[in-house]
Amino acid sequence: MQRRSNAIVGVNPSTRLSFQTPLSYHEVCMMAASMFPGGCRSLLSLVLLGPFFLMSCGGERPATDAQPAPQSSADRPAPAAVSAAPTNPCTLISPEEAQAATGIAAEGSSSTSGGAAVCSWIDATGKSAVVQIFPTASGYEVSRRAFESFYDATAEIVSGLGDEACYITGKTASVPTATFCVRKGSAAASVQVMTMGQDAAALKDQALALTRTLVAKL
Repeated sequence: MQRRSNAIVGVNPSTRLSFQTPLSYHEVCMMAASMFPGGCRSLLSLVLLGPFFLMSCGGERPATDAQPAPQSSADRPAPAAVSAAPTNPCTLISPEEAQAATGIAAEGSSSTSGGAAVCSWIDATGKSAVVQIFPTASGYEVSRRAFESFYDATAEIVSGLGDEACYITGKTASVPTATFCVRKGSAAASVQVMTMGQDAAALKDQALALTRTLVAKL
């Protein structure tokens, strides 16, 4: 993936978004309100979940005219185990806990996308936090690689946070964003905090605090 400097270009193939000039967060939200039923939250989901979709979705199965030979019941493989739906992050992190970690005073908004359970908090200034819980432990490695590609940066390995964790910084639609990916046992998640006007260190501390709150409940 080519680096996208201060612009959203083809974040999700289904949207065909392409902006050639930098947009402020408020401009992005105003545009989203006119394009998507969910406004800024919908656009945030496309931006943040887009990398995960690109990494997790495979190509179409090639067509074939050959018909498989019928199998007896003894030859049929056992059905694959179905992964349990991931826990809704909004049920794990209260608005008060999200505000204590990030300073965002807002109710959490639940959604699902690409198999992940998502909770987002967005305050009146446009400051946002997004937590995704993935359906399997492999979501940790998938999301780490996806965010590295999306932000064109290498994640920093973080110790003492779940069983595996990493941190990466970058910009989402020109907005500075701090991202943690974490795995604890069979649970994997990502935590992001984004806003204008705060330095990377402050955003990292806030995202780390929110990640610790989540990990304690996974």
